[in-house]
Amino acid sequence: MKTKPALFRLLLLSIFSLVFFLAAKASGEPHPMALPLSLDSQKVVFKKQTVDYDVFQDGKKGMRIHLTFTVHGMKGKVYYVTIRFEDEKGNYLPDKDYSYDNIFGDVSVSRKITPGYDITDYNDFQIFMPYDQLDLDAGKYSLKMDVDIDDGDEEYWMDEDDGLIAHMNFYNFTYTEPEKSTPNTTANTGPRAKFDSIWVDYGVKEDNVLGMKVHLRFTVYAMKDSSSFVAIYFQYNDGTNKVLKDRNKKNYSTAGDVAFYKSITPIYDAAKFNNLELFIPYEELDLDPGDYQLKMDIKIIKKEGGLIDKLTMYNFKYSQPAVTPNVKTESAGDKPPANGVFDKLWVDYDINDNGEPGMRIHVAFKTENMKDVSSFIAIYFESADGTKLKGVKTGYISTNGNAAVFKSIKPAYDNATYSDLQIFMPYAALGLSSGSHNLKMDADLILEKGDLVKHFTYKEFYYKKN
Repeated sequence: MKTKPALFRLLLLSIFSLVFFLAAKASGEPHPMALPLSLDSQKVVFKKQTVDYDVFQDGKKGMRIHLTFTVHGMKGKVYYVTIRFEDEKGNYLPDKDYSYDNIFGDVSVSRKITPGYDITDYNDFQIFMPYDQLDLDAGKYSLKMDVDIDDGDEEYWMDEDDGLIAHMNFYNFTYTEPEKSTPNTTANTGPRAKFDSIWVDYGVKEDNVLGMKVHLRFTVYAMKDSSSFVAIYFQYNDGTNKVLKDRNKKNYSTAGDVAFYKSITPIYDAAKFNNLELFIPYEELDLDPGDYQLKMDIKIIKKEGGLIDKLTMYNFKYSQPAVTPNVKTESAGDKPPANGVFDKLWVDYDINDNGEPGMRIHVAFKTENMKDVSSFIAIYFESADGTKLKGVKTGYISTNGNAAVFKSIKPAYDNATYSDLQIFMPYAALGLSSGSHNLKMDADLILEKGDLVKHFTYKEFYYKKN
């Protein structure tokens, strides 16, 4: 269990507040109600926190945490609003099942933000925390939430505060964990497993297929001559814990989730597996191009279905590259395939085009082997969780009925450079209700008939509709 350097943080904040107050007093300026917490040019102004207790989400009972805050100088970067939980002594609650944890093993819940403006307001940012993930024994507890904004890249963190951008708030609350049903004091002699360790080899090939190889060390008991499976399921490690859904019916569970299985039939009552291997092809994760924080949920299950025992949860990062299809035009013959080379994408927000508010999207790219080929730059729009926005405005709807905007091109050369192709998207064409929305745009190069030439990029942004 780790002891949080809360006193050190509070001391620093107290010193900064005192200096700020004395400077304001000396200059005759009033002391502001909200003091920005900052690191270099990044600033966060915390305003309010409220909590709804005993609510249900996805069938789980817990608390819904509401935050109001403003960020400055953080446009276009990935951050996480992270809430960790402390006991009355200031120690972080240790995670026990690797479901709601950070890289240091503390109980935590987080949600990603990518501010869309230099000054971005979050008026009701919500995070749900299930009670059972506090991992507490029965009893009454005085607890505290530690609400922070952390850097989006955990890879180089060395200690608890390395990724800290700003501490926003401490929030005290009491919680009573009810008594569990009276446990069976008789020793468990039924089928069970004891986990030892896991390690993963990334970027390996089997049968010329690229993927990762998962290695497991564990022991099973009371399972002699009993056929069962080691099962690996996948979740998003972004605070939502949503499962990865199968798309091609190759490696999937009865619930339609991405899943991989390895059959085992132990030949002893106590059988040790020192290195059980499962190969996971990357393409079978069924993910769109992009960077992902994921986790494996590894269990031993019965052959006919049903849990025998949980082994472990394992966090990892994965980047799904864009796939360049071998696209040829009707008259291409033996020409090399059409291709696009993405350079960058940037956006001017709150632009008026002929009196209509919206955003101007700029794309820099090159085309290859596409002379006189009619094609389009296509921008599609999604919510942050990947749900497509439905098209509502004529001229801004894809063939699938989703919100989109297109710009036609017909390169005059085999290899043509577009240093600043501009596309205007009216806000009204997004079809959004009033409130704050975390969104994402998907930029592609497509042929006139809709065939994909190259996926260019995803760009997350924030939009608030009054």
